[in-house]
Amino acid sequence: MTGQLKTIEGRDMVATIKKGLQALLEKGVEEIYHANSVLTSCEFLRHGALLSRGSIEALKLRQTPQKSDLIDKRYHIWNDIFLDSVDIHARASDANRYGPVMFVLDTEKLIHELTSGLFSVTKFNPTKWATKPVKNRWMQRFEEFEADFEVNSFDQMIVFRHSNGHVPLKSALRRIIVDSAPAVGDQGVDPFSYALGALKHAMHLGASRVVPITKRECAVGCGCQTHYADDEERMFSMFRPFLRKP
Repeated sequence: MTGQLKTIEGRDMVATIKKGLQALLEKGVEEIYHANSVLTSCEFLRHGALLSRGSIEALKLRQTPQKSDLIDKRYHIWNDIFLDSVDIHARASDANRYGPVMFVLDTEKLIHELTSGLFSVTKFNPTKWATKPVKNRWMQRFEEFEADFEVNSFDQMIVFRHSNGHVPLKSALRRIIVDSAPAVGDQGVDPFSYALGALKHAMHLGASRVVPITKRECAVGCGCQTHYADDEERMFSMFRPFLRKP
């Protein structure tokens, strides 16, 4: 089938990135999302692109460690870029575990930004892959994606593979949404303000166009404030724009 390619693992890829993004548009997915820490997000803005974990490591840039890093290396997805068809924080009414900074990307404009690479979709989050064969980790064929993709699914993650670990933001970045978190310390440090200053500075220094950065407005009953308040060190690891000294 046109646009169908094979990986070195022997599984069928879903499609070229352009073909996959066009199919998302036809399913009504006009925006796709990527969440990360403030530190890692600042590197994205300075370089005008979403970067894979492997790309940041290879370029000797800074990124906040993630619990899934060893899993990404084990399953050879360290150089891939993961996105969602849903704003997980808003949908789950809880903090996104990957970070408080949400990049909102225009699906249609990404079609024109990306010139190479493959579009795949997971059946389950890679953190659940340990007992599953390859055929149950990834959608195998484009027809399967067309029939079974569920918009707003947390497990069915959109993955850009073989795209040099690089997704240009340029015209595709619509806006950035940042979580708030409880003030901490004797001085009552506001994590949102702390993050906002770092992100704006990175945006103006870097190759990204200037877009609005707004504070997230949560629904009544959202659990994010409790999530952040329960573990101050975890909260700081997500909001601080620098790596903690060993």
